[in-house]
Amino acid sequence: MTVVIVPCVASSFLEKAILDFFGEKALLWSGPPREAFEKLWESADLFVCIGSLGIVVRFVAPFLKDKKEDPGILCVPGSGDFVIPLCGGHAKGVNALALRLARFLKAQAVLTTASEAFGAFTPRELAERLGCALEGDREHEKAVLGLLARGKQVPFFVDDPFPLLPFPGYDTKPLTGPLPQTCLVLSERLFPKTPALFLRPKTLAVGLGFRKACDTERLVAHIRDFLESQGFALASLGELVSISRKAKDLALLAEKLGVQSVLVDEDALRNIPAPSPSPCAEKHLGLPGVAEPVLLA
Repeated sequence: MTVVIVPCVASSFLEKAILDFFGEKALLWSGPPREAFEKLWESADLFVCIGSLGIVVRFVAPFLKDKKEDPGILCVPGSGDFVIPLCGGHAKGVNALALRLARFLKAQAVLTTASEAFGAFTPRELAERLGCALEGDREHEKAVLGLLARGKQVPFFVDDPFPLLPFPGYDTKPLTGPLPQTCLVLSERLFPKTPALFLRPKTLAVGLGFRKACDTERLVAHIRDFLESQGFALASLGELVSISRKAKDLALLAEKLGVQSVLVDEDALRNIPAPSPSPCAEKHLGLPGVAEPVLLA
């Protein structure tokens, strides 16, 4: 972990104390603050900025792009009384670091993320924790947040075969029967015209056999239509699987869909029977099929 300490205001006491806390993995920046972000933004894991929150926000704002890629940002005002996570509270573990650093400095950690405010994970935070995609319109999300803000339990329905995990603020129960208007649902399945917010686990894999340089948009449409015809949500797609010679095209398609690409060596397929044999695969590849066997390999 690379930690960069950036003094936006001079405070030799805080500089030394924060260096002592992080040890050898910390670098104390000695130049103009803006240059620290310009030169080290891509390589640093965490910036600990000494100065007022307003000053720190002005320095880092031009560099922020995506919370999954941006480094964590901690702000410690010059008084040393507070430790404030600015970016990466949960995703980068900055909230936990803030609590530890605050204890070390005998300061107060100021945590402003929604789960701390509500005493429970928001649907987006829950999705990140469970590795799911969040699906549903903004009004459904606001309705769930409204229940959490009022201290009420959110009905959380979990489909088979996923475990019934307890979370503060949520009433977890098996997915059976009709759904209430405001609820959260963990499922791969589609529920047409259901007014709910969905957590989509990335558990589905699709096997593909396709011609070289096949149109990506057309393939995406075929995959979406196929999953919908089987009653599954595209947002639950986690992997695309094909043979090794399709590596380049499969990678482009997987990137388009935001999923993983998995390659299977052709030799591993020669003795795997295809439930629906493909004359085309037999003719051109000497294989009984591609789309089905790669999932059985």
